[in-house]
Parts: sequence; C-alpha cells; structure tokens
Amino acid sequence: MKLDEEDGGTKKLITGIAISGLLTLVYLRGFFADMGSISQQIAANLKGEPAQMQNVNPRAQMGQALSRAEITRKLDQVPVFYVVTSDGRVNIDQSGDRRMGRFFLEPSEATQALEDLKMSDYIQWKDAFIGAARLGDVYFPLVKKEGKLKSFPYYVDTSAAFAVVPSNKELANAQKRIPNWSEGPGKAGEVPIWGTQSLAFEGDGDSPTSRLRIPLFIRLEDLEESWRRLKAESPTLPDKPDVRASTLGSSVEMLEEGGTPLSPKVFEFFPSPDAIQKASDGPSAA
Repeated sequence: MKLDEEDGGTKKLITGIAISGLLTLVYLRGFFADMGSISQQIAANLKGEPAQMQNVNPRAQMGQALSRAEITRKLDQVPVFYVVTSDGRVNIDQSGDRRMGRFFLEPSEATQALEDLKMSDYIQWKDAFIGAARLGDVYFPLVKKEGKLKSFPYYVDTSAAFAVVPSNKELANAQKRIPNWSEGPGKAGEVPIWGTQSLAFEGDGDSPTSRLRIPLFIRLEDLEESWRRLKAESPTLPDKPDVRASTLGSSVEMLEEGGTPLSPKVFEFFPSPDAIQKASDGPSAA
C-alpha cells in the first residue's frame, strides 16, 4: 500500500498565524478532539527555521464544502489495519447478534487483536495476518454505509457493521481531556482528533494562504512532538500547545459542510509514523 504524497513540496512548521475565531467556530460545530499525527516525510522536514509570522485573512479563505471525492483523498492519507483470516476474508467479530469488523488506526492494536485470536484458537488463526488499507477506501462505504465499496484486496462481508478503532492510549487521552467523553463521543464509537490553533505546516503555493496546511493529528503525542520541534527554533513560544480536540466524525462533517473561516482544503489528516511504516511494509503475521 502506498500513501499519496503531496506534490513533493517541502513542508515546515509555521506559527503566529492570525486566524481569529477559527477554533472557536469549529469548537461550536463539534471540533472537540484529535487532529491527526505526523507523517514520516513531514517529520524529516521539521528541522528548519519556523516560517516568518504571517497574517492570514480568514474571510479570504472562507471555503466551500468539499466533494465526497476530495474528502476521500484526504482520508486516503491515513492507513488502517485489520485482521485477515486464513481464507482471505476481513475478520468479523461476532458478539451475540452483532457482527463487527474493525479497522485499527495503529498497527500495534491490530497485531494485538490477532494475537488474542491466536491465543483463543491457535489452529484456526495460525495462518491469519494483518492487512492494510486507506481510511478513504473504507470510511464511507463500510463505516458510514454510504455508497458501495469499489474494490478491496480481500473479501469483505459488507452486511456487517464496521468501526474505526483508535489506540487505547488515544482513548485514555480523550477521557482525560474531553468532558463526558465516555458518555458521549466515546460511547458512540468516535475517534479523537487533535490540533492547536498555533501550529500549521507550510507546503507549495503562491501565497501564505495557499501554502497553509492545518494538521489534524491522529495521535496527541505527534502534535506535542511537533510543538517541541517548533519551540526549539522559537524559544518564546509557550512550553505547551493549546491543545484542541475533535472527533473524526465531526472533522469529516466540517469538510462536508464548509463555511469555516478557512477553506476546508487546508485541513490535512496526519497518521503516525508507525502507521505509515507498517503500511509501507505490506501484509504481515502477528
């Protein structure tokens, strides 16, 4: 599996962007958690000087809703992992009358799920393995049940329910930072997403606004690491970022509806380096 790369442009951290009201507005729309994690190619480019402080006019970036295809391309940046049975089927867990397939955001969680299955019945699961896909391949057709699954490397029983599964660590972070997480978004099976109003990436473009990329991190630790790298170049920054939280579902809704002070096009999901590496390695046994 190969994740799409962004035009080969150098990306670097920028701060001091005047986007007043952005996160207040987003918060009111449900932007409570997680804004993605940092990819390998970006991690390799976070050593330079932070870009100069820039003023960005929010109204100039007021964006229209993204198409389903555009949102899917953004979700394609995030790898997901799942258990494949020995006969080439995406595993579906059975609990009473409920049948659930799981797409894990972290490869270690998928590996643990397979190890648990082998512990329960080694003969049945000894030839099972971990597969990888893009979140964009499965989010709408399988998780949301909107549209048809176009293609997949293994057989999928599309009549089952499916969920995107965050790591246990991110669930713990959400419980600590998001009021009523367990009774609300967590109970509904949501995925936390992390971000901060003072952190962005700079890529290719003819102007500061067209180069702006606002990261939606899958892992809180990747946001914090990005901030530490930026602070090393700009010691006057606060010791810790002002972390804002959302959910994957709310993030997708924001992209679908538009109308935010900044164009939805500037938001990008960032998976963990571990996830990117594992997806590049291909299928594997636990």
